[in-house]
Amino acid sequence: MNLSQLQYFRCLARTLHYTRAAEKLHISQPGLSYAIHELEKELGVPLFERRDRHLALTDYGEAFYGHIDGALEEIRLAAEAVHKLKCYAASTISLGYMYSLSTSLIPKITQALTREAGSRPLHFSYVQQLQNELIESLKTGDLDFAFIGQTDDPALETVPIARQEFRLVVARGHQLARYDELHFPEFKDYPLVTLHRNSSLRQIIEAQYARFHAVPIVLAETKDPTTTLQYITQNYGITIIPDLPNLAQFPVKCIRIATPGFSRTIDLAWKKDNLFTEPVRRVRDFIVRTFGRKAL
Repeated sequence: MNLSQLQYFRCLARTLHYTRAAEKLHISQPGLSYAIHELEKELGVPLFERRDRHLALTDYGEAFYGHIDGALEEIRLAAEAVHKLKCYAASTISLGYMYSLSTSLIPKITQALTREAGSRPLHFSYVQQLQNELIESLKTGDLDFAFIGQTDDPALETVPIARQEFRLVVARGHQLARYDELHFPEFKDYPLVTLHRNSSLRQIIEAQYARFHAVPIVLAETKDPTTTLQYITQNYGITIIPDLPNLAQFPVKCIRIATPGFSRTIDLAWKKDNLFTEPVRRVRDFIVRTFGRKAL
């Protein structure tokens, strides 16, 4: 007994006419007759009979139809559910980004994509990670694309999207809080709360210290700027983080760094030769077209 036999049986039970049923099923009448014969042979009972030269269901056929009709409908619904899930999965876009972009670039892009999608909504899977984690996720295919700091990794394609300026941030009661602008030598010897050493931001900061033959005094390492700010509000060291929109929500003082170099370019990155689905490619191209090379 197979699915085709059951579908043939249901069609014949509804039409009670071999020729019309065969036409509906797009098979030959002998083929239909053979399939029904094999089904009856397997069940060991006749499903159809002739009554006054007309085809009719037997009592066995009536009982069988009562179950098979509902079963085939459930199978149809199951197949439809799988198809919808497949389409949904195909339109799911995995997008990664660094923690510092969660309140700046990402909301802008999400709003723009929502407007662009219109009646074709897309499902996004957002992932926040450090720079090295994002790069690895792109290489393994866990992410379709990601917003990262600049990289020379040969496995990736990148397009500049935005520029992110850094700020020196201290507690309002800190002795540096009276300044609106400082040069690097004026704060380089203060203890620092900074991101994990694998982060793009940390690498830039250490490069700037090295440029002036200095080494940062690290009090604590965190994984995201918001956690860093929690330390700073308690007057526990100073920090250097991107100029984020939500900084005003914290009781801290943001100080402009007059020394050049305390900034970074944000790139949209993806794995080279990645065979994107159409929705992913459409979103990538929209981001590049709309946000490419613009400032935050």
